[in-house]
Amino acid sequence: MGKGDSALRGTILTVGANFIIRFATIITGVLTARILGPSGKGALSAVMLWPMIIAGLGTLGCHWVLARRAAERPESYPDVSRLGVFSTLGLAVFVLPVGYFILPSLLPPDKQDLVWYSRLMLMFIPFNFIITCLQSMDQGMGRFARYNAMTTSVTLINMALLVIIWFVDIGTVFYFVIAMLITNLAVGAARIGVSLGSLMAGRPVRIRDGVTLIREGLPFLPTTVGLYCDRKLDTVVAVTLLSSRQVGLYDAAFTFALAPMFIPSALAVVAFSAIARRKDRAETGRAFAAAFRQSGILCAVLMLGTAALVPVAVPFLFGNRFTGAVTPCFIMVLIFPLRSLGRLQDEALRAIGEPIPGFIALAVAMCANLALGIPLALKFELIGLASSVMLAEFIRCGILTYYVKNRFSLATSDLWKWRVQDIRSLLDRMMSLLPPRLRRPLLSVFPYMPGFVRYFVP
Repeated sequence: MGKGDSALRGTILTVGANFIIRFATIITGVLTARILGPSGKGALSAVMLWPMIIAGLGTLGCHWVLARRAAERPESYPDVSRLGVFSTLGLAVFVLPVGYFILPSLLPPDKQDLVWYSRLMLMFIPFNFIITCLQSMDQGMGRFARYNAMTTSVTLINMALLVIIWFVDIGTVFYFVIAMLITNLAVGAARIGVSLGSLMAGRPVRIRDGVTLIREGLPFLPTTVGLYCDRKLDTVVAVTLLSSRQVGLYDAAFTFALAPMFIPSALAVVAFSAIARRKDRAETGRAFAAAFRQSGILCAVLMLGTAALVPVAVPFLFGNRFTGAVTPCFIMVLIFPLRSLGRLQDEALRAIGEPIPGFIALAVAMCANLALGIPLALKFELIGLASSVMLAEFIRCGILTYYVKNRFSLATSDLWKWRVQDIRSLLDRMMSLLPPRLRRPLLSVFPYMPGFVRYFVP
């Protein structure tokens, strides 16, 4: 199988897995909303917020190093996987007590009754570390079937447990936390089972090997900090400044608005592996620019389609108690293409060993988000907070475009000027995903498409 076929197969597998994950995430969000209501959903978001951030920071960027090592030297997988599992478990021993003691100071005074639940949620960290390090190596090696199977299982198991909670009618925050712990335990155990042969075959782990791994991961830590804090910064502001009910409305709007992100997210995952294995920088830049333009077109189409559904879909899915989420959801729909394209650029830069530009872009965006988000949230509540996130994502995407242009020797038009050929290539790729009996009638219309889009694309 050639590089192009491998990339296409990886894209198909990852798009399919991300579709399942996004669909299951929406179902999970709907179940949570209907079981707990706006206030309960907001309380659950507050409970899970800081344990998730602590877990994201706790690996100290080691998972990116593991992904690169696996991509560059696939034959060393047994040694690298063994080193990754034991090193991250060692980190978990230090992360757990730190998180336990700092959680009360992280939650606002009106949510101190949720500290116990957050501390309980910290128990997922060792299993999360195992999943993260092994999944990173699968991504680096291009093992997308295994990567997607394990990633999908997390969401599906959690969704199944929430369905049980719904049927048994034990809808409290406590049982939602227990469901998340069971999910991570099950997936972590399954992931170790899949790699058990490699883990047993790897050479013994020495302390200095773990120290070296952490030292190599530290340059990636600023980007890791930025990624997790950026994804959660708006929730931090919401949990700190807004009531649990408003946090629940914000979470529902966010869940629906970013529902189509599964396709660009899949492209970003595949892009990291494809770019990390390429040697010719100029060829890589041309291929990335074409993929980026096609992703932009796809994001625009998905954004318009999602916006058209918002007024009807949000109250229908989450219930009439969530009608207050409709207006902020419209604003968040604009965030979707900016975040998707920004992540794609960030993955490309990290794949060539340059994580710092991603950190700079995220740091500037986070400062803008904080500077705008706090006053706007205090004055305009949900609408103000959503607007600040949109502006921050615009700034981040612009900075990343600057770095990508320089690193790959591209012009701005190479990335952002859509062409008829891009639409044709995108349609070709989409056609290739369809069964032949559905493809034939569409192909009879396809030849006329380029002439139609010329009116809209210079």
